[in-house]
Amino acid sequence: MTRFSYAEYLSLFRSSGVKSHRQGFDSGARCENHGDVTAASSQEPIMLAIRRGDVQTVTELATSISCIQTHSAVEDWTALHEAAYYGQAACVKALLKVDKRTLQEQTALLIAANGKHLECVKCLLEAGADPDISNKNKETPLYKACENESIEIVRMILAFGGSVNQRCHRGWTALHEAVRRGNTQLCEALLQARAAIDATNAYGITALIEAARHGSTEIVNYLISKGANVNLQSCEGTTALSEACKHGHRDTVDLLLRHHADANKGSQTRFLPLHIAAQHGHEDIVSLLQPVTSRAKIRQSGITPLHLAAEFNQENVVKFLIKSGCDVNTRMSHDRSSMFHDHRSTALYCAVTAGNAGVVELLLKAGANPNLDPLSPLLFCEWISSVSHMAAPLITLLLDYVGNVQLCYKLIEQLKSTKEWIAIKEKASSPRPLMHLCRLKVREQVGAQRLTFLNTLPIPGRLLHYLCCLQDSTTEYTVLNLGSTHT
Repeated sequence: MTRFSYAEYLSLFRSSGVKSHRQGFDSGARCENHGDVTAASSQEPIMLAIRRGDVQTVTELATSISCIQTHSAVEDWTALHEAAYYGQAACVKALLKVDKRTLQEQTALLIAANGKHLECVKCLLEAGADPDISNKNKETPLYKACENESIEIVRMILAFGGSVNQRCHRGWTALHEAVRRGNTQLCEALLQARAAIDATNAYGITALIEAARHGSTEIVNYLISKGANVNLQSCEGTTALSEACKHGHRDTVDLLLRHHADANKGSQTRFLPLHIAAQHGHEDIVSLLQPVTSRAKIRQSGITPLHLAAEFNQENVVKFLIKSGCDVNTRMSHDRSSMFHDHRSTALYCAVTAGNAGVVELLLKAGANPNLDPLSPLLFCEWISSVSHMAAPLITLLLDYVGNVQLCYKLIEQLKSTKEWIAIKEKASSPRPLMHLCRLKVREQVGAQRLTFLNTLPIPGRLLHYLCCLQDSTTEYTVLNLGSTHT
């Protein structure tokens, strides 16, 4: 047998004027009522290869994208018909085994699975279609069936030996997709077919982490019961617990903790699940995590959950953390503080720079010291110039908790045009009233840890209001006058 190169076949295909030698075929054959077929159809490369019995070339050409649209001759005479006509049994077998693909490398089986056509899928599989051929995105028919939640097609593909652990271009397996869809039936079918329960995608995400991210508590419970590792970490150090915390899925967090998820595993940024829950404002999850989180691990992270809650304006979490006894004056570690250009260190500073007046007030009332940072919030001119519309209320608030202070001239220029300027100017004038300075001294002696319990003291209400700084701009002098009558 003489083999032609692909280029030779193409040159023959391009040549014209060659007549079909099958003109005299039986009356019931392909040329019935039509006479000759075109020269082009009889000279196609795949047709020439079939006539010569060149099985290898037939296989190569049949899978070639360029031949898919050209090897079908007139009157629906296909390459398979041609091989049968010439009695080339080996070519017939080769053509039957080939899973032809579209320009997106989709097989008929993949298209049928994606379209939820169960009968077509069955016919193709029974005819020998390969269930593991993927498209350009490396998605197999099984993956597409899971994507469409077609449980019957999934079971059929698995019954015909479909690979259950094949990955798409993102590294996702069919199990990842089933979990993402929240379909327990799909998960059961895949795991019964021995899907790798802890397989990871390109980012190290397991099926359990994905289920926790979506708050699919039922699937999380099922995966754990089948042996999923609750403490595996992704490439960035995230766990199923940290993902559930981030997205506020309390029931999932509770379930993971009951199955011994480690609340002290940090991410690449050294954030613990408690940090993440506080940052995203999930107070109910913070309450679950706080008793099981190591204080030593929090110190090692270099930042407290209170810092993050203050920075991201999570007032409810700030209230909870203060009430539970968090020290409002805890500073960031040196390496964490050095990540910021201003070398901030306290939760108060984080709240001020973020313009969170409500959080600032909570922290100050709880005993936050405005003088612990390298740069006082009252002198942070760069911040003031960028958020001048929020500056005056915050400055007014801060002045209630400091003694004698001289405002930066840039700050004064920014504040002169605000309605609060008169009150600010009065509060900032030196010396401050003795009653105000005494209040600061008493609060300092009480200590930040005990300030939250001031309202439990058996003292007159006016004195309690005085110590807690609950007076407005006019009440301060009323309290001062009242105080003078008792001295």
